Amino acid sequence: MVTVENRVGRLIEVRQTGRVTVQELQESLPLFQRILASSPERFVMATDWRGMRVLDAQTSEVLLGIMRAKNDRIERQMLVMDPSAVMGLQVRRLFKDAGGETRAVFESADLARSWLETSLTPLEAASLRRFLTAGIAA
Repeated sequence: MVTVENRVGRLIEVRQTGRVTVQELQESLPLFQRILASSPERFVMATDWRGMRVLDAQTSEVLLGIMRAKNDRIERQMLVMDPSAVMGLQVRRLFKDAGGETRAVFESADLARSWLETSLTPLEAASLRRFLTAGIAA
């Protein structure tokens, strides 16, 4: 499952759980593109992969293509995930291959929040806290 939301300001909240497919990525892409087109400002992304399963090669390549194509619109991105050696290797490789200088991967939601909050307004930071707390229950 993939959800993409922009509740406040420049913060884009993306949650991916289970075994995400190419079709799910393609279905979520128009909403993601509409959000990016809604403002000339660069956005900040919070990505929650807790509960995510390893991506197959094709899905990984599609996701990498999306990330590379939107690099200029994303100021900073964090990803929080469950502890997993395999997922950790996969997501870190994705971020590196996509141009990961402004992207970071965390296994702790608190550390992820602290890292991303430096780029957020108070309202965006409050939305980020709600997003990460909701992910715990998901």
